[in-house]
Amino acid sequence: MREFSGSDPIGLIGRLRARVRACDLPWSWVVREMKISRKQSIRGAAWAVLHPLALMLMFTLVFSVLVDIETGDVPYLLLAYTAVLPWTLLHTSIAFSIWSL
Repeated sequence: MREFSGSDPIGLIGRLRARVRACDLPWSWVVREMKISRKQSIRGAAWAVLHPLALMLMFTLVFSVLVDIETGDVPYLLLAYTAVLPWTLLHTSIAFSIWSL
């Protein structure tokens, strides 16, 4: 191993270049983690919207097409959505609170 001497600037520059090249791995890890967290946040937001909509469509299919429930002047999609939102909130709250016990 060579010792650093004040008159050896090329060795110092070579070591600095090696350090910079060694920083590529942590940098790539940071970039990868940022991409993953962004994808997960987009998927989470999409799931928060798509889950109640899928339940609403399922209830609409079952209860307005197959069973033919009369709702008066209220469209069944609106009725199902107003029922699904509190249910989803309750279900998610209970599911997440179980881990705190």
